[in-house]
Amino acid sequence: MNKIAYKTEAAAEMIGVSKRTLEEWREQGKGPAYSRLSERLVVYPHATLVKYLDRYLVRTIDQPAPEVGK
Repeated sequence: MNKIAYKTEAAAEMIGVSKRTLEEWREQGKGPAYSRLSERLVVYPHATLVKYLDRYLVRTIDQPAPEVGK
């Protein structure tokens, strides 16, 4: 079964940054969206991690951007 949300350490690994970087981004209001389930528990929904990475996706000539409306 695929996870729908990841704790900070797993989320950081998934997007290729350190846990501390992700924590700093959170403090600065940067980085992927997250859910704070309690004072100490923060999770990153899988969909928000994918969306965050897609924002930085570089399209190449072999992978053009999809047509608008499709």
